[in-house]
Amino acid sequence: MAVEEPQAPVQGLAQQEAAEPVPAAPARVLVPYRDAADVLGVVEETVRGAASKSPRLTKYPAPDNPRAVRIDLNEARRAINVKRTTGA
Repeated sequence: MAVEEPQAPVQGLAQQEAAEPVPAAPARVLVPYRDAADVLGVVEETVRGAASKSPRLTKYPAPDNPRAVRIDLNEARRAINVKRTTGA
């Protein structure tokens, strides 16, 4: 049995993939419950409930007050399904 050596196109493909930039994860936008509720168009209790009763939202401590809680706005947008009606 002859051992086949890797062909050039395979190596070229690996180099091409390595040259492409990998998209970075979006930065966290930490906001209080009230601000997240205002942006999402829901009441504050909806955001609090999503953060406390299920693992849908991660709570982060506020840097200035250890008792205050912040949530990631991008995560809240994915976790809280806001149904908007068209027209009015």
